[in-house]
This record gives sequence, C-alpha cells and structure tokens, in this order.
Amino acid sequence: MKNFYCKIFVNSLMSVDQIANKISDLLDFKLDKHSSIESDVFTIDFFNNKEFNENKAIEFPDGFIHFPHFLDIDIVDEEREREYKEVVRKIMLYLWSEGCQLVASSDFEDELPHNGGYKQSINYD
Repeated sequence: MKNFYCKIFVNSLMSVDQIANKISDLLDFKLDKHSSIESDVFTIDFFNNKEFNENKAIEFPDGFIHFPHFLDIDIVDEEREREYKEVVRKIMLYLWSEGCQLVASSDFEDELPHNGGYKQSINYD
C-alpha cells in the first residue's frame, strides 16, 4: 500500500491561522471548526510546531523540522492520486510565492517541485 501522507514544514512570519486562511482561499474550501480542510480527495490540518526552535531552524540540512508551522496533508480517495499530488504542488508553489520557506516530507517528494523543497535553496536571512 502506498503512503500518500505529506507533511509540509513552513517558516513564515504569518501565523498558522493566516496560512490556513490563505490555503483555504487558494483551494476554494472553507475551514471547518478545527481549522482543517476536508474534501473528497484530501484533508489538510494546520499546526504550530511544538519543535519550533529559531536557532535550530537555520541549521543545514535538517533545520526545517524546527520551522514554526506545519501542514499535515493526506489523501482520502487513493484513486484520485494525481489530483491529490497536484493540490500538494499547488500549495507549495503558492507558499513559495508568498515568501515562505518550506520543505515537504513525503514518500513522493521526488515528484514535487524541487524534490519537496530539499533542492530549493533556503535563504535564512
């Protein structure tokens, strides 16, 4: 069985609520009472990272696991894998366009832009 779970670590001055609202608008889905998005294809949960550490976040190459926020994204309907992966790509490209630093960790990260962000240079200034 394939694992489609994806965790996107995000470094941004935006709050997790602001990120959730922007992604909600981008995908044209309303946030539920738990600030999550659920569709027939995917679910997205938005979190503040309990492991956030500003000093460790700038360490290369694994500092991203200490970014302040993360998104948990999972598939609902595995028969819609292509559509699901396109949503993950769209979120990543959008967050980059908003000036966020991010890295996506998943079993399919090699199919994502910049290999999930691992090959995207991160400006820590």
